[in-house]
Amino acid sequence: MGLLVQFAPLALIDARNAGPFGFLVPPSPHPVEALRLQALRHDGDCVGALCIGYSRDTKAPQESGVSAADFADRLSLILANLKQAERIHRQANFDSLTGLQNRHLFSEQVGAATLSVSAGGGMGSLLYIDLDHFKRVNDTAGHAAGDDLLRVVAQRLITCVGKDHSIARLGGDEFAVLLPSIAGPDDARRVAERIVADIERPIVVGAREHQVSASIGMTVFPADGTKLEELLKAGDIAMYHAKDAGRARAMFFQTEMQQTLIERMKLESGMQRALQREDFLLHYQPIVCEGPGGGLAVEALVRWPGADQAPWTLPAVFIPVAEENGLIVKLGDWILRGACEQFARWRNSGLRLDYVSVNVSVRQLRESGFVATILSALQDNDMRGSELQLEITESVLAHGAELALTLANIAALGVGLALDDFGTGYSSLSYLRSYPIQTVKIDRSFIVGLPHDPAACRLAESIIVMCAALGKRVVAEGVESEEQRQFLRHAGCSTIQGYLLGRPMEAADIPGFARRLRSIVNTTALKGDGIAIAS
Repeated sequence: MGLLVQFAPLALIDARNAGPFGFLVPPSPHPVEALRLQALRHDGDCVGALCIGYSRDTKAPQESGVSAADFADRLSLILANLKQAERIHRQANFDSLTGLQNRHLFSEQVGAATLSVSAGGGMGSLLYIDLDHFKRVNDTAGHAAGDDLLRVVAQRLITCVGKDHSIARLGGDEFAVLLPSIAGPDDARRVAERIVADIERPIVVGAREHQVSASIGMTVFPADGTKLEELLKAGDIAMYHAKDAGRARAMFFQTEMQQTLIERMKLESGMQRALQREDFLLHYQPIVCEGPGGGLAVEALVRWPGADQAPWTLPAVFIPVAEENGLIVKLGDWILRGACEQFARWRNSGLRLDYVSVNVSVRQLRESGFVATILSALQDNDMRGSELQLEITESVLAHGAELALTLANIAALGVGLALDDFGTGYSSLSYLRSYPIQTVKIDRSFIVGLPHDPAACRLAESIIVMCAALGKRVVAEGVESEEQRQFLRHAGCSTIQGYLLGRPMEAADIPGFARRLRSIVNTTALKGDGIAIAS
């Protein structure tokens, strides 16, 4: 009798084109009169099927050698081993979340590509990709949503680059793309720009729309390295510069970038030490109200003195770094508590101030315990909520509903909220109407042209009138001349801050300033003269 043997893994059985036993019977030179189906099982699971066809029907064929059942058992074991080997191979070489290559396999691909271009005299590129603001997705929508978003990003990378290219997820929200052969750097740039544009498109996860972007560091090999770690290091440096330049962009690695990164790392480690040793200082700049009843308040400003007569590090240098690396949370808490403690010391010594104003960042407001931190600082220093003001920028309000509840809870403590640098960011009248903002601080850039620049005059007057109509208090920052002060006073702004009154000064100098201010206010009340105090 003729014998036909066929087996099929369970996943390959196609019921639509199957024979009588659930799989396709191939053509045979001998007519098949009888079929025997043997399930392939392993550990209780069916992993496939074995079909034996006979050229003549027989109820008990005389078989020689291995029986059908034995053959099926051995075949089951082989299939199970193959399946296990495939699973181990995938675990060793592919990312379980996105299905992209992992670092191990990607390293092999990079090694082969760099070896090829070195031997042939060509060039290739590695793109190091980091998502911007991905942590915000995890924080607001949960890690499951973050995982779904990463899968979408992985598919978009495949679409942009092509499934035949090596694409890896290196961990977290970091990806890499290998371009094994390029005609020139512009080829890599075009791919990177395509990736940036595609990832910027909104991603809908769980019926909620998310907006992320990608910053990409571009490297060219063999010029920037021949090993994965060398290229990733160069790509990371370039990616970091792309983020510094505004995010959502791609930049090529350049040698001088490395020195910039070293200086940045020195700055970060220096900030960590300064905070641990409390090397930072608080200076205070007066805020003077010339309106009915007058009044004096101060804004707390952090300073970083240099060690051993070295120059002081400017806030414009270290504050953005603290914002980026998250140190602003610890530094901001230190400033808040230090300012409240100093306010209590002034009060206990008999000095009367209306309030102390402290700048806070988006990173601080996002902290779950920030409102509790404020309440603790007030209670520890026996302060009323109205004796503390927090200054926020318009970029904070641009986050919308994410921070609305936090701002409402702060206002519920009686703490004042001031909108700092008004007009320089995402200006919108709806912010002043929708959020519990009490004070608007006109940025210095609107004051510097007063009173000789007609456009500056109209802008300042418009802001003052608008805020008055909305019931907001107005503070003019950067007032440096008596002419500016007089113009603002006639325009309806009676609270000013700037070098005309005094530069930021140490806490010990504030009582003396207050005494001089009272003396001058008493004199000018009789003479009608302007106030001009400098220290």
